[in-house]
Amino acid sequence: MRNRKSESGFSLVEMMVVVVIVGLMTSAVVLTLPASNSDLDQRAARTEKALAALSRRSVMTGQILGVIFLAEGFETVRLSDNGWVAENAILKPEVQSWPSVWLLELAVNNVDIDFSEPTTNPHIWFLPTGEYPSFKLMLLAGTEKASVTAPASGLIKVLHND
Repeated sequence: MRNRKSESGFSLVEMMVVVVIVGLMTSAVVLTLPASNSDLDQRAARTEKALAALSRRSVMTGQILGVIFLAEGFETVRLSDNGWVAENAILKPEVQSWPSVWLLELAVNNVDIDFSEPTTNPHIWFLPTGEYPSFKLMLLAGTEKASVTAPASGLIKVLHND
């Protein structure tokens, strides 16, 4: 009888070559996928985070904060003894502007708002109790649309309308 050594299975070098080939193929596929971070996606996400930050800041400071929307962005205001005053130092200016993205529609508590009229009163307000009205912002970039919404009881979130 012959004593044969078992030669079944793969060597370490063969396995490493296969892993490198699979990694290169995966990289090629990932690099050919379209980027999902369009300007609209980025602006909607920044707006969502900014509004959530205003809500948290209102709770932490005990101040009533508000947002006045414009076609190409928004301004932040604070309620003082003398009424609503601009408070643009709360958020960075680049967060409050939407270059190449337009506000198409604004609804607060299920009522459509005409945001084209100049106003000193906020469209949305954040109370120190953590409460804010339900709202929906419809943003437009080219033919793409995205919504930043907050139900009556829930979190602010981005919805994509394809």
